[in-house]
Amino acid sequence: MINTISRSLAVRLGGKLDVNKDSIDLYAYGLEIVLGTAVQLSIIAVLAYILGIFPTTIVFLLTFCFFRWLGGGVHLSTFVRCSAFSLVLSLSMGSVALMEFSMLWLVVMLIMSVFIAVYVCIAWVPAGTEKKMISDKKLRLKQKKEMLLFLTIWVFVVTLCMGYNSSYVLASLLGLLWSCFMIMPCGYRFMGVIDNFFKKEGGEECV
Repeated sequence: MINTISRSLAVRLGGKLDVNKDSIDLYAYGLEIVLGTAVQLSIIAVLAYILGIFPTTIVFLLTFCFFRWLGGGVHLSTFVRCSAFSLVLSLSMGSVALMEFSMLWLVVMLIMSVFIAVYVCIAWVPAGTEKKMISDKKLRLKQKKEMLLFLTIWVFVVTLCMGYNSSYVLASLLGLLWSCFMIMPCGYRFMGVIDNFFKKEGGEECV
């Protein structure tokens, strides 16, 4: 359905701008991403609100998406699978974040998370896919520096939030750890297992 709507809008836009078929295909591709992401996020937000885990789910999702954007990582092979996995993961982690942990455990988890994130950044960022690999050394170094910079800012913000709401802190920690997992080779293998399990399922291509 999203594919059909995106194609229809792209054709109309292409007709008004008088562009060729390649440009229309590009418009359709971009619209498909935007519309699909909007629908996906809306469904997650509504379900999280109904389940009473809206704040922690959103904190997890924002952290996860932000570091995924900075570091890259593995994707499932279809948009449907990506959406389903994101839904299950976000709601699950939003629920887990409501667990009670002492301040000491949160500090220990924060330190461990930072060490893991720094190692992942140095070793694998930016992590690409078969369709989008970054091999330029200067660009790779730039993305590593950007992720380390924003990781430093994230640590400062999370530390400030420790005395305010432990659930938000835990949700953000889980978001960072999952984004790192998706960058690591074991994350690629894990997602490959999921893809193979649902290999008979149809869907739109994930980006």
